[in-house]
Amino acid sequence: MMPWVLLIWVFLWATAVGALNVTESDDAVTVDTGSRPSFVVSIAKTDGTVTSIVYDGAQYVTAEQKSNIASGLNTATVSYKTIGDVVVVSVVADDDDFELANYFIFRHGDSIIYQGTYTVSEPSIGELRFLYRLYNLTGSWPEGTVSDTLSSGTVMEKDVWLGTDGLTHSKAGLRLHDTCMIIPLVQSREKGSGGPFHRDIDLNYGGTYNALSYYMNSGHVQMDPFYRYRFHDPYLLHFGSSVPKVDSLNVSFYANLGLKGYLNSTGRGVLTGRATGVEEEFSAVIGLNNTDHQFWATAGDNGTFTAKHIPAGTYTMTLYQEEFVAATATVSIPSAGATATKDIQATSTVLTQDRKTIFQLGYYDGQPFEFLNGDKFLRMHPSDTRMSDWNPGTFVVGKNEVGDFPMCLWKEINSPAAIQFSLDKVLNSTATIRVATTIYYAGGRPEITVNDYDCGTPDSPNSIDTRSVTHGAYRGYLRWGLPVP
Repeated sequence: MMPWVLLIWVFLWATAVGALNVTESDDAVTVDTGSRPSFVVSIAKTDGTVTSIVYDGAQYVTAEQKSNIASGLNTATVSYKTIGDVVVVSVVADDDDFELANYFIFRHGDSIIYQGTYTVSEPSIGELRFLYRLYNLTGSWPEGTVSDTLSSGTVMEKDVWLGTDGLTHSKAGLRLHDTCMIIPLVQSREKGSGGPFHRDIDLNYGGTYNALSYYMNSGHVQMDPFYRYRFHDPYLLHFGSSVPKVDSLNVSFYANLGLKGYLNSTGRGVLTGRATGVEEEFSAVIGLNNTDHQFWATAGDNGTFTAKHIPAGTYTMTLYQEEFVAATATVSIPSAGATATKDIQATSTVLTQDRKTIFQLGYYDGQPFEFLNGDKFLRMHPSDTRMSDWNPGTFVVGKNEVGDFPMCLWKEINSPAAIQFSLDKVLNSTATIRVATTIYYAGGRPEITVNDYDCGTPDSPNSIDTRSVTHGAYRGYLRWGLPVP
């Protein structure tokens, strides 16, 4: 998040850059990067929390509301070293519950806190994230006021709130695939979990400060069977007068800093190829994952793609039609800058099977946005007054639009949902009703009756240990095929 000081940027940037300076007291290590406007950061020596950020004379973090890893460390060893025009402040915690090395990196003349986190376990309290509590920042980009949680009460724990405006507000965040626009490299997410479409809390304004969260691992609608460890990211907090350009954020100097677990370019390769079989109106996304790393790339208009900076190893390669799994394969990535080539073609029968479709609601894209209230639920609780009626009545094929059918069915609220359709002639063969869901909760699955025929009850899906639509979530993809004789 950046302070909006647009009018003074050009004048102050023209001022000569000052010296890089570090001072150490009994309480803190304080770094002045010498940038113009000025940028001074203090880190507590007792536990490695950020106790002060002063940019251009304004205070954005205070000792009363510290900024910290996870839910804070009880104790830590804090030290610093200077390498050329870079200062590295190291925060090390090593006990029975949590082994961690958290790095704050400052470069001469930059108003940026560069960061990286090494860990081999999850914190005993809280989740693996870094949380900044930033004062003097009332605006939120790109969400705006939808993430304001200045409230009159909570709707769901402390993630969804009823605002003073009478509307619900949520902390739920962007997809990892989308947040890479403000992170230097996809490499920044290689040790995270959940793949390109995982969403997590990013920021919310509670009336006193803006809480900016950077999650590395979490259990919020988690689709990965494991968490990944060792060096997470680079990630950074940038102060300036405008949104930074990706190509202006260079983190190549990390390789020279001796950061524990950091993998430089010599251990990385490149993957190129072409993705085919994805319908034209959808993006083709290529995901890579194994137990140690995750990566992704988006194909161009002709299906070609290039993924760089991938650690050497064997990966499961997944082709997505938007978020719908279209195909999987296996690929091996070489090291030392070498390039592997692997094409991938959609193999899902949903996309390849030749069949006659009587009617279809929605798209095979792994997203529910085209359905009723699908454009609202990411940031609004289902009870929000801005939501359309969840029980709109019988859906008539050929008369109603897909946006008239609710994006979620609750057993006690809008089930059963009726769909009315007509046939031009009697079918001479068994038909199949296919139902694709983008989330399920508490064993929820479709039970369908066609006229007087009961299609039966499918097996209960595996449980997702999290909230779902009420938290703005929709991942947990399943497909059912129910025959109708």
